[in-house]
Amino acid sequence: MEVRTGEEGIESPLTEVKGVSGGRVLLPCDFDPPISNDSTHLVLFYHGGIGTPIYSVDARSVNVDRASHWAEESLGGRAYMKLDKSQRGLVLEEVQLKDEGDYRCRVDFLESPTRNIRIRLHVVVPPRSLTITTDYAPKSRVSRVAGPFPEGAEITLSCQVLGGHPRPQVTWWHEGSLLDDVSEVKTGQVTRNALSLPPLTRGDLNKTLTCQASNSDLIMPLSQAITIDMIYGPTWVGLETEGRGELRVGEGVARTVTCEAWGARPPAVIQWWLEGETLTHTTQVESGEVSRSTLTLVPEPRHHGLSLTCRASTPGLPHIALASSTKLAVLYKPRVELRVDPLVDLREVEEGEDVTFFCHIDAHPPVTGLQWAHNGVPLMTNGTIGQERLALAGVTRGSSGGYTCAAANSEGARTSNTLTLAVKCG
Repeated sequence: MEVRTGEEGIESPLTEVKGVSGGRVLLPCDFDPPISNDSTHLVLFYHGGIGTPIYSVDARSVNVDRASHWAEESLGGRAYMKLDKSQRGLVLEEVQLKDEGDYRCRVDFLESPTRNIRIRLHVVVPPRSLTITTDYAPKSRVSRVAGPFPEGAEITLSCQVLGGHPRPQVTWWHEGSLLDDVSEVKTGQVTRNALSLPPLTRGDLNKTLTCQASNSDLIMPLSQAITIDMIYGPTWVGLETEGRGELRVGEGVARTVTCEAWGARPPAVIQWWLEGETLTHTTQVESGEVSRSTLTLVPEPRHHGLSLTCRASTPGLPHIALASSTKLAVLYKPRVELRVDPLVDLREVEEGEDVTFFCHIDAHPPVTGLQWAHNGVPLMTNGTIGQERLALAGVTRGSSGGYTCAAANSEGARTSNTLTLAVKCG
């Protein structure tokens, strides 16, 4: 309860009293006689413009402490007169909003003139409820956590307060600093303050905002604090390349490759591609805003020169992703195939004709040696040796037999298929 004496009016000074709905309030009234040989005869309390009293103390035939008390039925037994010298007046219990207004206490004395005391009662009714909603699609009610919102989102938080007398002031706060004290809606029992935030940054993660509704210093404000949750994409993604700009791997040898993504919330999901083909032999671990994915790759020669890519994206933000790529350098021993011109039938070659064999080689790194053989014996003459073709001019019956070529590089050596030449006698 709060009591404040204002300027003196026509009849008497005006005393302003504040009380909280449901509480107790004292409407002060000094009914002591102004002179020592006088006595109090009658104390009457009036409310508003009604001409009949709502409470009376009749001491015309007895001392005031033994006087007869009467209260209007509408008070419902909530009123009584307090006679203590330190605090005299009418006590209202379980104060209601209808009790608000102007009161007059009239005191009649045996000798002294009648005294009129004016009191104005202000009843404070606390706000009933406070609700926070966000307009970010879809519109939803916020309990403790708002979001998650993507980085750059522009959101409006609406704080709606129901009830309260006098109408509460609805304000937004952050760490003790006032952000917004303007209520856009004041209709009926509803008071609403909408807080529009600038585009969210990563620094807004876990920011606490508090909506507060206050209509009196007699009661604690009604308030609710919410925390901003966010989602955002990775800031960096990196693929293991051993500092070469390419990844050197051996044919058929299982190799693990690691890709890391930093700065995403929630941790980024990492996916792998080999020249557009999705790779699935992966495992992923996460810690904080860091994701680490490990790929198990068994390289094949056909993978040489292809682009290996890891792509990191945040669930809920598929359009925000970072990728890192490297070229595969697959090391494999030569793959060798011996061929002849498709128009040549090695079973129909006549003596004196020319025959050319072609050694097709696929190898990485490039071959360092090439060897031709006839019936398993290395050829040193009768042909162009050291190149990927063997030209036999003017073949004889001695030229008949099986021919092969063999190639070698740092990864090993491999011998081709055998082609058999059958020379016919003329």
